[in-house]
Amino acid sequence: MSSSKRIYQLAIVVFTFLLAYILLMIQTEYHIQNDTFWHLKAGEYMIKHKTILTHDVFSWTVKGAHWYSHEWLWEVIVYTVYSKFGFTGLFIFDLLQVFLILLLGVILFSNALSYTVFSAGMLMYTSAGYIVARPHLTGLLLFILMLAVYYNVRNEKARLILVFLVFLLWSNIHSSVVLGTGVVILLTLLKDKLEREKFILPPVVFAGSLINPHFAGIYIYFFKTVLAQDMIKYINEWQSPNFHMKAILFFTLAIITVFVFAIKISKDTKGVIWFITGLAAFLTGIRNAALFSLFAALSIKDVVLQDKRIEKLLKQFLIFALPVLLLTQVSIALPDEKFFKNAIANIMPQKAVDYMIAHGYTDRVFNEYHYGGYLMWRGIKPSIDSRADLYYFANKKFWDDFINSTLLLNEKPEDVLFKTKARYVLFPSNSGYIKYLKAKGTGKVLYQDREATLLELKGSLN
Repeated sequence: MSSSKRIYQLAIVVFTFLLAYILLMIQTEYHIQNDTFWHLKAGEYMIKHKTILTHDVFSWTVKGAHWYSHEWLWEVIVYTVYSKFGFTGLFIFDLLQVFLILLLGVILFSNALSYTVFSAGMLMYTSAGYIVARPHLTGLLLFILMLAVYYNVRNEKARLILVFLVFLLWSNIHSSVVLGTGVVILLTLLKDKLEREKFILPPVVFAGSLINPHFAGIYIYFFKTVLAQDMIKYINEWQSPNFHMKAILFFTLAIITVFVFAIKISKDTKGVIWFITGLAAFLTGIRNAALFSLFAALSIKDVVLQDKRIEKLLKQFLIFALPVLLLTQVSIALPDEKFFKNAIANIMPQKAVDYMIAHGYTDRVFNEYHYGGYLMWRGIKPSIDSRADLYYFANKKFWDDFINSTLLLNEKPEDVLFKTKARYVLFPSNSGYIKYLKAKGTGKVLYQDREATLLELKGSLN
């Protein structure tokens, strides 16, 4: 290999890392989310007790209920990282993952059009707030790693072993492994030649996906969750894209335009199948923006522009010029612990929880949905947290009561407090529910600031 080619490849690695850093910095103040806290708490519990959680030990409303902890290995890994390097360590951990995703994208999508679509998806993914400290990012990495192995490893035996290992790891990281199994089946069905691997690969990946604490239960969980529309319709990230937002509309139209242009060149009907699959996933939930772009990129993976010079210039622009242009929009400095602690204080009821712990107001707290993970992290059992599937499957009546009461859809929204025998209520100070309870004189205000209000309910409620 010539020295100029080595320099060029090194430049690709450097600029890809730069782009990964930029993608994380775009939403860095929201990198630690409410989900992050309960993931960390679960990881801490499993390491401390040397067990894999399969039932709830954190809430006071569904304690002991069965929990599909399909992300258990990710939780153990990230808690280990956090315990040694703090929130900055989590940021670096995710930076390395995004770097690997982008680098695999360069390898997998060698032509300009498919890499354009892939890059657009990653930009949309971070703009929508999904490149954060959650297991979905690792799931996406394993997804694209599986595709890279499938398309780039030529030795059949090596490919089977590597794909099996990816699925074994993936099945203990996130339930999206079920989607991966479906993609492998589709890949083999769309193959032109009747090869031996066509019959071997799907059983191999399925076997790998079953090596997890829930065995085939991970498939049951995946489909139960996808079909639980009464739950999904109240979770923002599972909502369909809002095309009134210009960024989402532009992203969608751009992907469709590139696809139509490319498919006219290739006339590949198989590409249409990949594109429709990705579009369908995107229309069911904004969180699937990266999947949409990934499937759209796969649909035009082999389409090359006739003008080789334009093809080369477009790919080089995306790899080298795009990071430089985006660099002007973010801070250069690596965020430290102080930064993340301040960011957390801006989105979580830190002062209210400090007050609760100091005064012992921690028993049977009826809390806002997004506060639950943070309460767990601080050692307080929540009434609910963002493990929505746990509460929905364990006690649908409670889930319905919570949603309908806190959204003021019930005739008497305070009744859920009687039913659960709550003692305290912790909700955002600007929420309709806390304003309603205060207006009704349901409880006494113990603490209030700009972020949260803590009520102690009257004696008849507890």
